[in-house]
Amino acid sequence: MGRVITCPFLRKNVVTVNFWKYCDLALSSCNSLDFKNALSLCDKAGQTLVESEPFQEGRKNYLETLVKLIHDRKSYSSDARIIQRPISNEANSEVVNAKYTKPYIDPLCVSGILDELQLVKTEEKEDFGIIVFGFTRTKLLETTLESLRKQHALKYTEVWIDGDQGNPELRKKIEKTVDMVSSYPVKHIHTQRGNYGFRKMILLALKSMVSRYKEFVVLEDDCFPSRNMVTEFKSALSKTREKSDVLTVYGHHFGLEKKGEPFGRFQGWGWGTNSAKFIPVLRQLIDCYSMPEKDYLQFVKTSFTADIQRKIEITPPRLPSHTLANFFAWDETLCLLSALNGQTHMPTDERVIFNCGIGEDSAHFRDQDIYRKPPFNMIPPSTAWDYF
Repeated sequence: MGRVITCPFLRKNVVTVNFWKYCDLALSSCNSLDFKNALSLCDKAGQTLVESEPFQEGRKNYLETLVKLIHDRKSYSSDARIIQRPISNEANSEVVNAKYTKPYIDPLCVSGILDELQLVKTEEKEDFGIIVFGFTRTKLLETTLESLRKQHALKYTEVWIDGDQGNPELRKKIEKTVDMVSSYPVKHIHTQRGNYGFRKMILLALKSMVSRYKEFVVLEDDCFPSRNMVTEFKSALSKTREKSDVLTVYGHHFGLEKKGEPFGRFQGWGWGTNSAKFIPVLRQLIDCYSMPEKDYLQFVKTSFTADIQRKIEITPPRLPSHTLANFFAWDETLCLLSALNGQTHMPTDERVIFNCGIGEDSAHFRDQDIYRKPPFNMIPPSTAWDYF
């Protein structure tokens, strides 16, 4: 797989080339079920680490993840029960497809961000940040920013706004959004001309946040934060900081969870995380995003076991499988990956996020009674300040 070696901006010297060469060959051997050779190649990759600067620690972490992955696949390859109840009956339950049993690691895809994320040591990162995504729903975004202003949180806040891709009508709407955001003393406004789409935007933004903050909160324009949002999230993040099995905390409650207990379902409507815990999952998430759709759907079919279903299919009628079975979505994929990694999600003690994205401006949720009840628990935008 020589294509990995030909990336000049990532391969700065022979030692670096050899490290990624051995990792790539190990991954290839693992996918071919030659686990003995895969582990031998990992040993050779490890021998290059003593000379590998300045990214030695990052490569060490990567190699540890790869070795664990190989051992996992070696274990799963002899257990046909891994495919018990796939999403689709099309999955072949006679032979376990080891390549997709667990999220595979593609060094070409993630090695660059791995090295870059290691540039900033944890002690050099800022303690806390907030990221808010906006686009053309200016009024919703303004309501969210105004709430953050009232709780003195704009000093933590960075706003990301996608571009118009040369569309003049869209540009007018985005410029209106940018002008509004510029009237608030936020920490930074990220804008661009190209239109990346929300999936790529959130991956880029998450990559940026984990490289600069120890912990952070993620909001979309329709995630209205109550007056205690910052206090509650800081408290929840502090309580779960040393709990490796809790990946995120979230403020928009499903209404089905028990207070103080972790929940298997990821909630993308107002959530926070610890960067050190999130970086490994971010690598996997980017990896899944980079897969051809056919490969991604095959991965989902073979990894969505009965055990995984019991963990995450717990918020009917809002179920991850409705999306996972059809296409990549960042939030449901993150839900799946965290379950595969044995991680859960913790609600804040007090509900502090209220999704107000129902109604005329919503692409998915009309103002219907079903969306105002658990597990959606949404509110109309006209009532947002009632929950401040």
